[in-house]
Amino acid sequence: MNPRLFLKNLSRLDISAIVFACVLSLTCLARGAVYDTMVAILLLISIPILFSAAAQAKPVHATLKKMGMALLISLIIVLILQQWLQPTLQDKGAWFQGIGRLLFFIFAFVIALYIGSSESSARLFLQTLLVSGTLCLTATFLITTANGVPTSTYYSYAHGFVNANNAANYLGIMLLLTLTQAARLLKRPNFSLHKILPDFIDQLNIAAMMQGFFLLYALLLVMAGLFMTGSRGGIFLSLLCGFLFSVMVILKTNLHSRTRKLIIVLTSVVMGAILVWSFLNFGQTVTNILERDGLNHHTRLEIYIAVLPMIGDHLALGVGLNNFADIFQQYRPNNIPSDGIIDKAHNSYLEFAAEMGLPALSILLAVLLQIGHTLYMGVKGRKERYVTPALGLSLWALVGLHSLIDFPLQIPGLAALCIAIITVCASQTDPRFSEPNHSSASVRTKRVRIRKRRGSTKSVS
Repeated sequence: MNPRLFLKNLSRLDISAIVFACVLSLTCLARGAVYDTMVAILLLISIPILFSAAAQAKPVHATLKKMGMALLISLIIVLILQQWLQPTLQDKGAWFQGIGRLLFFIFAFVIALYIGSSESSARLFLQTLLVSGTLCLTATFLITTANGVPTSTYYSYAHGFVNANNAANYLGIMLLLTLTQAARLLKRPNFSLHKILPDFIDQLNIAAMMQGFFLLYALLLVMAGLFMTGSRGGIFLSLLCGFLFSVMVILKTNLHSRTRKLIIVLTSVVMGAILVWSFLNFGQTVTNILERDGLNHHTRLEIYIAVLPMIGDHLALGVGLNNFADIFQQYRPNNIPSDGIIDKAHNSYLEFAAEMGLPALSILLAVLLQIGHTLYMGVKGRKERYVTPALGLSLWALVGLHSLIDFPLQIPGLAALCIAIITVCASQTDPRFSEPNHSSASVRTKRVRIRKRRGSTKSVS
């Protein structure tokens, strides 16, 4: 590919997608946008990206737009009522910080909504996320292993995300992005093995080989980092959702059953080898945690039980956005050591209900379920272009399940990344993007014509 020709053909929306992906990746490297100063900086950076994306305003996904507006209006109403009617709103500084983070999420959603209105911009966005994220992970990996592979059971690979569990969630996202690009690289619309292999060899070139090596490197890097986090839930859910994505893509691929079985076996062998290699070289942290704590974490269950009466006492409006840490101390169980700091419920749904009330939680869950249904229908109802919706559905399951046992969506940088990817993927379920892509077929047709010309030239000579 000619770099100059590539850059010349980029639209302003494509450039916005690339820049926004780089910003999100750097955000995740720079302490995960934990600090509110970082959030304010990201808001300022996002403003020109938002205007640039809006300048090429195309019709966006109507259902997503309506759901986003409904959720936003409901949250604004609750926040206004909290400000004027909530007697338990003790820390108004924290409440305003929560408003700033919410504004950042809105920016991420709107930018992603514009990016998702174009298939080329959506693909460039996901590809840039993988490349820039891999570069950031490489830097983190080199720093983490400068003195050898860590074996500590305490945040050995936190990657700036408060704790290792959220770092594992980010690595799970990177795993899904890697599998998505691998599926696009290897996806061939042939129907049997004897057609796949010649076509694969025919299309093998330096660029394809470089892509393959990069994807293998990214996969090894992600798996090594994932095991170094030591997060039992993060590792399990990342692998589970990676398996879910692979199954969806393989089942949707139009292949003979014998070929499909062979692909499943080969994929299982390759992934099994990578898992074994990663665990043997970087899994000491997981081993130490399992030996120390096993598979259970009783403290979290005690926190969940303690949050329930807190929700019951503030059903309508909650205790105020970002006020969980202060109010929870009144409900803190006595059997939890007093020296431990508990400022999170380790369950984002329970904490959201405690801070914003049950009505707001009901609206949020309805929107999330509708997005999941949209992504599922995007995978189920398509014969082509189903890889991006499959990525969105897998990521939706990853962050949704992980939020039951931790707080990945309460880290602003990580939440913005998840919102952007899921919005872009859900936007690609729009019927306008359901038309089969004939570009690969046209390439093969041109090659057949070239071969025929060469054969006719030889026969004449």
